[in-house]
Parts: sequence; structure tokens; C-alpha cells
Amino acid sequence: MRYRNLKYDIYVISNKIGHHSEHSGYNRLIDYLDPLTKQIVVEEAGYSAQMIYHMIRKNIGKDWYSPRSLRAEARILKNCFHSGKALYHFMYGEDDFRYAGWAKRINKDIRIVSTYHQPPAIFETVVRSRKHMKSLDAIIALGSNQVPFFEDLLGAEHIFLVPHGIDTDFFRPSNKLTEPKKRKTCLFVGQWLRDFRCLRDVIRIIADKNTNILFEIITPESNRKELDDLDTIKIEFNVSESSLLTSYQNADIMVLPLTDCTANNSILEAMASGLPLVTTDIGGIRDYVNETCAFLTPQGDAETMASKVLLLAEDEALRLQLSVAAREKAVGEFAWTIVANRISEVYKIIAET
Repeated sequence: MRYRNLKYDIYVISNKIGHHSEHSGYNRLIDYLDPLTKQIVVEEAGYSAQMIYHMIRKNIGKDWYSPRSLRAEARILKNCFHSGKALYHFMYGEDDFRYAGWAKRINKDIRIVSTYHQPPAIFETVVRSRKHMKSLDAIIALGSNQVPFFEDLLGAEHIFLVPHGIDTDFFRPSNKLTEPKKRKTCLFVGQWLRDFRCLRDVIRIIADKNTNILFEIITPESNRKELDDLDTIKIEFNVSESSLLTSYQNADIMVLPLTDCTANNSILEAMASGLPLVTTDIGGIRDYVNETCAFLTPQGDAETMASKVLLLAEDEALRLQLSVAAREKAVGEFAWTIVANRISEVYKIIAET
């Protein structure tokens, strides 16, 4: 997306989240923005940044802010002394935005936008001090459950609901013809805000009723203790991105019980790969899926979730219907080209304000 007649230099402050693969995560947005977009990478901090961080950390009021974040913001403050009109977009506001608002005291032509990823209950625990957020010109929310919370803080005119995107060229259904499988595979991916208690109960309920359903679970090894005593599962740790894609393409159903959410990378990856979903009706989930491509069940209701999994496992036509709808929804609403256009519109609105 090119910024037509936008008289601002655009900077994105990017932060590679460790568990995101090459084609996943919010940083992928950068590849679809105007090629003239500049990038400030949150990277390892030197001795001076670490020393300053340790001097001020008691007053930061943010659990995830780090010396790396401080170094990136220092670059912005340095830039503002000799830059003209500039718009800075923090990709991960919970982690990296704290002091850059001071730049607006030096240069009145600075604009600051921040995307926030966490649902309000998590946000309140990791961002305890919020005075710095008053300097924001815009907040990009990834889920509608965030909007009222941020409107109370900054005002409705400064809040923009723009979904997370997905690389629909990489995450895609397999084009290989396969024989119908007697044993169906349910895929579970991830760790953050996953409901492992519910997952365990779902697996046990299904194992009692249908032994031809295998659960493939891709999660950090620290979660082994949650699942080790279950029989009808295959657990994988530290898989490559190509292996992850193969798992999406070979699975029959995505099963993802959640405790909360805004956007969810695993949901988007599954949709783009053409997987029908059974997940929890919570947080901002309905900003991404609906009944055309997913069964949405109450939080913690393992019985209902298991019944929907069994229904899908036994009904090939229904699986195909939801599969097609999932892929179409991913391509039509969440492809990065579409999301980048909407983000660029936010930049334009803020630059013209």
C-alpha cells in the first residue's frame, strides 16, 4: 500500500516475538506497507541503555518494557530534533511504547500510533501506568473487546478497530489429493491464553466415545505436564514453520479452547489453511470467526466442545462446508494486503488531523 500525498515520513517500531514464525505475527504487516516505510527494530540494548533502564525501572509501570524498548524509543527522541513531519507506529504497544510521547514536546509535527494486542484483563496487569498513553494520536485495537476500554482512556475518535492479518499465500490448504482417512486429526497450537484444563477434558470425553480421533498438540515443552497422561495425543515441541504448515494442511479440525483473546495467530493460520474450527466464544473471537466457519462454545464447556468436535469428525460434508468458508473469510477479510490498506487509512486520518 502506498501513502498517496501523505507528507509524513512513516516509521514502524517492530519487535520480533520469539514464538512467531517467519510468515506469522504482526510484524508481517511491514512487508505490505509502502516500500518507503522506515523501520526501527527493537534489538539488543547496549550498556548505557541497560544502565538507564535499571535506574528507572521502578517508575516504568510496564511489565514487558525492556532495555531493548528503551533503546528504540531513544532513537525516536534523537530523530525528532532534526526530522520534519513523522508518524511513528508501535507494533507492540504493551512492550515498547513508554517515553516516545516526549518527542511531541520537541517537534509538534510528530504523530504516534500504537497497536495493542492484549484483552483488557491482561492489559491492566502488564501496563499499570497509563499516563504516557495520553500522548497517542491513535490506538489500533485488534478486537472489539478492547474498544470500550481504550475509548475511556483516549476518546472514541482516537480508537481504530483494524484486525490482525495473515499471510494467505503461505498459510493455505494443501493441493494434494489424499485418500479419506479413517482416523481424524484435531489440531491444537500455541500456549498464550489457551485453556489447557478444558482441552484435557475435551480429549478425555472424546476418547471415551471415539478412539479414531487423534489430537495433535503443538505447544512449548513447558506444557508437557498438562498433557502427559493422555493417550490419544501426539505432542510436538519447537516445530519448524514448514512442519507447522504441514500440520495445518493435514489436520481435519482445529480445536482451540481459550481463556480470553483479541486476535489469535493460530486461529488465523488455521482459517487460511482451510481448517474448520471449534473454539471458545470469548473476547474478540467473533471479530475473526463466525458460525459459517466455526463452532463457538461457552468458556470451559468441555462437553459442548467435545460434541461439536465429534459432529465435525463424523460429517465430511459439514467439515468441507466450514473449511471452504474459513479459507474464504481469511482471504477476503484478513489477507495482509487488505489489513495494510486499512492501516494506511489510519495513518492518513491521523496525519490530516
